[in-house]
Amino acid sequence: MAEAIVSTVIDQLASVIGKELEHEVRLVVGVRKEVKKLETKLTLIRAVLEDAEKKEIHENAVKIWLEDLKDVMYDADDVLDEWNTRILISRIEGFTADGSHVANKMCSYLLSPCACFKHGGARYDIAHRIIRERLAEVALTNKDQLHLLPSHSHAEPQQPPQFTSSIVDVSEVFGRNLDKQEILSMLLCETSQQETQVRIPILSIVGTGGFGKTTLAQLVYNEETITTTFKPKIWVCGSDPFDRERVAREIIAQATREKLPEDVVGWELLHQHLCNSVKGKRFLLVLDDVWTGDSGLWESLKLSLNGGERGSKIIITTRNEAVATTIGSIYIHRLAQLSDDGCLDLFRHIAFWGRTQQEQERLKGIGQEITKKCKGVPLAVKTLASLMQCKRAKEDWTDVLKSDVWETQEKGFLPALLLSYHALPSVLKRCFM
Repeated sequence: MAEAIVSTVIDQLASVIGKELEHEVRLVVGVRKEVKKLETKLTLIRAVLEDAEKKEIHENAVKIWLEDLKDVMYDADDVLDEWNTRILISRIEGFTADGSHVANKMCSYLLSPCACFKHGGARYDIAHRIIRERLAEVALTNKDQLHLLPSHSHAEPQQPPQFTSSIVDVSEVFGRNLDKQEILSMLLCETSQQETQVRIPILSIVGTGGFGKTTLAQLVYNEETITTTFKPKIWVCGSDPFDRERVAREIIAQATREKLPEDVVGWELLHQHLCNSVKGKRFLLVLDDVWTGDSGLWESLKLSLNGGERGSKIIITTRNEAVATTIGSIYIHRLAQLSDDGCLDLFRHIAFWGRTQQEQERLKGIGQEITKKCKGVPLAVKTLASLMQCKRAKEDWTDVLKSDVWETQEKGFLPALLLSYHALPSVLKRCFM
């Protein structure tokens, strides 16, 4: 993850130069030159980080080097944050009470080596020198001892979605039919004695991240029997932090097919609209990716939904069984790992897409061995299969199978995700910092 923080600092350095041009001021004498030197040095270091992050698994010296580099980068990030803050302060102080710009004051403020940080200039100068010296040591260690090789990969990042939806391609889901049938039977069965004690029963799907809780909920949600039994069907992503007002607005919009006016604010009004939106309706509400077990939030939300017709149901998905218990679930479905056959079917569906039958036969055995290393986690299988889809040569598949990543001390399926992490561009790697 060192590449992510190095890229952040490089962006910060570019920001320093950018602010100089944007605000039409000159940096402290010599600082622009130093900034460009640091930017160049960091760019050279970043070029070898892909090689370093692969070698750290089995070379302790490289691992220590990366830790030292990250320490320097975090300190540099702090110093640059302060630098940018002081530039902003100086810009604000460069305006008089009537809003007119005092150019002379601004220029003199930034031209003074100490004035830029008022009385903290000396502290900044010392911090800058220390970071420069430590960075030089890090660069020298690589040059003289580690001999890391530069990479020339420049993949374009893509923005991941923020919220889930009910949309699912059933043809791309494998090995979850039994789980689906169990959930369906709970939703469609006659009201049990336990359910009569609560107005709107809650069913929870609980499992480790990457096990396919959302996918299972999507499969159930899109079943024809569910569509004919529950009207309306409502899908809302809970996410973290849990925003009760946003959730209420989405429920109302889907239940009534009308967006609530923006001037309806406050829980009192939202509660009234929410009650009316489900009143007398046999609804199914799926709250996906729930993290909070705050009983106060849940009680107020459930109270607003109690006007629904008997037989209405709520499904939540969560990683934390304590959340499912706290909110009063009448049934908890503990999602297990995907079967070996399910994993293999999923892997082949993705990794073998577009390949000839001859290619598939040639890679079948290696693919089966790679799949076993994913420990039955669908997310790991999908991530690794997507990586293998781009690898055409059998030698590339063998390299992945024999990769040192599998020998890390990380437990479970993390090595499978680590292989794909190394293939990410630096901008996306920052998401995992």
